[in-house]
Amino acid sequence: MNIQKYPLIFDARVAKTIGQLTSNNKDLSSILDFSPRQDANSYNTYVNKIHEIATQLETDAEKIEYFLFNSKIK
Repeated sequence: MNIQKYPLIFDARVAKTIGQLTSNNKDLSSILDFSPRQDANSYNTYVNKIHEIATQLETDAEKIEYFLFNSKIK
């Protein structure tokens, strides 16, 4: 089976890491709760973007997913 864009975890832990990585103010982002939108369009955008970034970085999307899910960013 050769699936090019396979499903990825998109939960509150992943959303929080994305929020912290993209925030200009780490002190403020650390006190916020982030949660993903629960609609198919948002999930599809997330999966496509992570796969696009993985291609640019010449890595696997699941490695980015793993980092986002297990991040200890403060």
